[in-house]
Amino acid sequence: ARRPPSPRGPRGGPLTRREPRHCPRLPGEWVAPGRGGGVGMAQDGIVVNPNQVRNPILRYVRTPWRVAEIVPDYVLGEGTCALYISLKFHLLHRTYIKGRIRGLGSDWRLRVVLCEVDDTTAHEKPILEMNTLCLRYDATLILAFSKREAARYLETYKAYEKKSAASIREKEEKEFLPRAQASLGAVRSINKTDVHCLLREFGTLRGVFNASEDELLGVAGLGEKKVQRLLAAMAEPFQRRRGADDDANDDDDDDDDDDDDD
Repeated sequence: ARRPPSPRGPRGGPLTRREPRHCPRLPGEWVAPGRGGGVGMAQDGIVVNPNQVRNPILRYVRTPWRVAEIVPDYVLGEGTCALYISLKFHLLHRTYIKGRIRGLGSDWRLRVVLCEVDDTTAHEKPILEMNTLCLRYDATLILAFSKREAARYLETYKAYEKKSAASIREKEEKEFLPRAQASLGAVRSINKTDVHCLLREFGTLRGVFNASEDELLGVAGLGEKKVQRLLAAMAEPFQRRRGADDDANDDDDDDDDDDDDD
């Protein structure tokens, strides 16, 4: 009996251990992070253009990914895609990214241009050019200053694919102490220790606001500069008052309404 033929690698040669890691054997196979070219059991992940298979940033991508024939470089979710470009490549091919963005069409809700800043000698002007292109063609420019950072951006977009904006919105504190620290801590040089000392001395924010300069100077840790800054901040209005200009604008609007009625 003849021996079965040995398996062949992507280039037609014998399949050896020297095959590149993080490189799938066949298009469409899932690649599990940290397991070389093995096929993972993930049901969802990042879809990679075949031209990006040998991109070094994939070595740092921990989210499962697979290769498929797609127009963008990466598909990060339903309606979300990304194009990758390095700054050095952009300096050599100024019109490349423009053609790639236009080639995406209007099928994507979010189009990301992931630029790796690998040349910091004169990067301001080319980044400004790329930013102008992204604004013109409705794309989002993301700058990464290392391959690991670029990989984290791909993972983050994928991780937040089905999450609402509330997941990244700042949480409003409801407890008294954190809110008091946020209010008084907004004053320059007033730290959390100062806030604790003020509340221990005067009990409430009302007591702090009603305290005199001499009483504030008697609080441990508060020097003359801190007290002056605190008094100046508390003297500022907390709400925007209606001015004469606002009243005049309202009168003009009323006159316009009367004219319309006539």
